[in-house]
Amino acid sequence: FPETLQIASPERKHEYIVESVIGKVLEDCIRIFNIEKTDQFKLITRQLINNVGSIFELKNIGREAGVSFVTLDKYLKYLKDSYVVEILYKYHKSPIKQGRILKKLYTTCINFTCALNHFRADHVDEVPQAFGKIIENAVYNVFELKYKTNKLTDNLSFWRQGEKEIDFIINLNSKLLPVEVKFSNNISSKELSVLTDYMKIKKLGYGVVVTKSEINRKKINGQELYFIPYYLILLMI
Repeated sequence: FPETLQIASPERKHEYIVESVIGKVLEDCIRIFNIEKTDQFKLITRQLINNVGSIFELKNIGREAGVSFVTLDKYLKYLKDSYVVEILYKYHKSPIKQGRILKKLYTTCINFTCALNHFRADHVDEVPQAFGKIIENAVYNVFELKYKTNKLTDNLSFWRQGEKEIDFIINLNSKLLPVEVKFSNNISSKELSVLTDYMKIKKLGYGVVVTKSEINRKKINGQELYFIPYYLILLMI
């Protein structure tokens, strides 16, 4: 948002984004889609934006918030149509089944999450897990621009089996590239075992680990991995 460059205070910038960007979009949604329970809609929106990069199921969210599945499904559609949130599906060979399985939610702009939580750059070490998800969202935004299509079979997804998960699977010309976001420079081989096991099973030549600042190429658990700082990924736009 270029207009925020004229605002010196981080708090004022957050206030501007919350009120003049998110607030205006939600008011437009309420008006255009005739949403009656406005406070409920705003609360659900805040909850979704604060859970970027997480697996979500509408039934579970609806049960926690006391909102019916049908209503929540409508809210999600409104937010997608308004370019507030986007959905990433679990990898599946069948595009028909893909829409029925696990989903992850991201925002179209990480400033939404930062503004709602009043996060600043110097909060990185205070809430590393939250910033890890924010960086994951930023990486998703780059990949979405480069690899997502309107075709039946999507080139971008994530992989999950039980509690094991890989953040992104890029599928180009039937060749899979697994990408794991680790917002750290102290990454153990154990932390990458899900990624390397997946590569071994799929017989993939290499994988990518998005890091805080480390740039390297290593063999971990017998698999070739490229360690790339997140800021270089952002330059792909």
